[in-house]
Amino acid sequence: MHGAPGIGAGPLSGAMLFDGAADYVSVAYNATNGLYPTDTAFTVSAWFKTARTSASEQVIVSTHGADGGADGYIMAVDTITLGGKLRWSGICASSGEVVSVSAVNDGRWRHAVGVWDGASAVLYIDGVLQGQSSDSGIAVYTNRCFFGVGYTENSDTPEAPAS
Repeated sequence: MHGAPGIGAGPLSGAMLFDGAADYVSVAYNATNGLYPTDTAFTVSAWFKTARTSASEQVIVSTHGADGGADGYIMAVDTITLGGKLRWSGICASSGEVVSVSAVNDGRWRHAVGVWDGASAVLYIDGVLQGQSSDSGIAVYTNRCFFGVGYTENSDTPEAPAS
């Protein structure tokens, strides 16, 4: 853990609270720890809340480096080009990104689920299907970026969801 994330009540008691500036969790790349699937289906699930409207990409969970090109997976709230919508890409090596129907930076707790089944990327928010996209191939981790919660590996400062 980095910074001073707090433990809050949230929807699930014991949830971590990130300050939106320097609090995040990272785990070094390890091909065998289960955080870096290549050709097996996987699901990423997270509760988050943000009201940030300033231009940023608030990473919820990622193995994709901001400067890393087309590898890893990422779930993030994008206020730079998507107006606060959530984006999910199961394997960044393809063009299978899914974007939420509506903005999610409204200060409410949200539950997001991103699925990659080997052929498509699917995104749900609060149990409602947001969309799916063809996303086939094998996930690659050429840049061996950290697994991050509230963080994506880059040369600048961490990007984290606001609490």
